[in-house]
Amino acid sequence: MTTRELVFNAKLRTVQRSVRALVDELAANERLPLEKIEALQRSRRASIAAFAQANTAFYAERFRDAGLSVGDLADPEAWASLPITTKTHLRENNQQIRSSEAIGRNTREVRTSGSTGQPNITLVDARFASIALSWRMQKWWGIDPWEDAARIDRGVRGLKESLAGGARWWPTRRLYLQLWQLDEASVRQFARTCLSVRPVMLEGQVAALFEVAEMAAAGTITFPPFRAVGVTASQLMPSVRLRLEEVYGAPVYDQYRCAEVPFLAGECRAQSGMHIFSDYRYLEVVDDSGRPVPDGEEGDVVVTDLSNRVFPIIRYKLGDRARIRTAPCTCGITMPLMESPLGRANEVLRLPDRKTLVSGLNNAFWDRPDAARQYQVHQRADYSIVLRVIPGEATDYREVTDQVAEMIRTRCKNQVPVSIEYVNRIDAVNGKFSYVICDV
Repeated sequence: MTTRELVFNAKLRTVQRSVRALVDELAANERLPLEKIEALQRSRRASIAAFAQANTAFYAERFRDAGLSVGDLADPEAWASLPITTKTHLRENNQQIRSSEAIGRNTREVRTSGSTGQPNITLVDARFASIALSWRMQKWWGIDPWEDAARIDRGVRGLKESLAGGARWWPTRRLYLQLWQLDEASVRQFARTCLSVRPVMLEGQVAALFEVAEMAAAGTITFPPFRAVGVTASQLMPSVRLRLEEVYGAPVYDQYRCAEVPFLAGECRAQSGMHIFSDYRYLEVVDDSGRPVPDGEEGDVVVTDLSNRVFPIIRYKLGDRARIRTAPCTCGITMPLMESPLGRANEVLRLPDRKTLVSGLNNAFWDRPDAARQYQVHQRADYSIVLRVIPGEATDYREVTDQVAEMIRTRCKNQVPVSIEYVNRIDAVNGKFSYVICDV
């Protein structure tokens, strides 16, 4: 046993005993029979609903308006009749959603990136160590929480935050590169530090890791081989996964998370979908009326945080489209699987006849990741569409791109012109890939 493991476990046995209990519980939960996971989830769902009704003005009014009592919500049909909570609800009813327990050290403020509109400020329950969900997922990748890791993220850390973080993780090291530092000099220095420290894992937003990978592949920037690369914040396309694995020398694992509800789901080594953290998150895929769709069908993602008592989040629409997978994973972990989100619900195309199409273009090159390393569909204000493509290694990439452009024309009923631009770079927005942009 290494010194780092000894120190980490000593902290869990002393000053972080509650975290140790959660770590042990999560390890036991991941292989429970599915019916026991579902029973645990129902119990926690009913508990958070009862708490929210009794302790927040917002949910008390919503439950009353829906004609539902807390006792009714144990019934899945009654639960599905609860109205959906939107980002606008969180923004406009912030004080009414805060519970009577949102005091002092119980709370930690978080701010969303605002990639789908205005940013929201919400609270997470600091008494629940959500990082333990991440540790469990990383164990599936062969990473222990006491090992050194590097991260590219959007957080801004001053000296005080850096010192506090260093003390919290000691003797483990956490290396950070901020999204606003993705210039060649900063990336080069980050790579040098990684070569010195040799972290076993690299994490970050897909777009940022891709941009840094392209810089490394094009020049003299060199990273050490990692044991695992964890990505989040955008759909992970097969072409992007292949590129990241090539440059960083490690398997790439997808994870699903958001600022409002940290750590929702993540891949295991089988990489056959993301395991939903169903013991502390209730994730639904619903239709336009808020009713759950059958497993395997596409719909809007709605999530309930079963651990947040300071700012309850119940049936919250994230703005993503996804499917629940029907087959269990071969890895032995029993928590249900979801596919990587299929795109944002607001990624649409608009036609001159005033019809709006859910684009469905996030999978345009899914079967030919060698033809396009990255791409973007941009509809301009005059309705015309530009398909921007960073060419892949395939010799027939132009033919494949022509087929995708023709598919877009057909989907748009030949009402708008579609052109192709081959580019060397596609900029991210707030550190995230936008596969479909509509200016109409």
